[in-house]
Amino acid sequence: ISNLLQNALEASPKKSEIVVHLQRSAEKDVIIEVSDQGTGVHPFILPKLFEEGATHGKSGGSGRGLSFVKSSVESWG
Repeated sequence: ISNLLQNALEASPKKSEIVVHLQRSAEKDVIIEVSDQGTGVHPFILPKLFEEGATHGKSGGSGRGLSFVKSSVESWG
């Protein structure tokens, strides 16, 4: 969750709102949504967003954050 929040902070204008929403689905899954006021992810980036090493304009970005988030969540089932 910290990586998602950090990305939201970096993508958002100063003093804008970041919202974290948690809910449980009918199948008992946990759904975590992080919303920010940033410009969003360009559609051509979406297919590669969670690939390890893929970084998209973030100064000093390693491209490991979201791939780590995805692999962690998948390992939890």
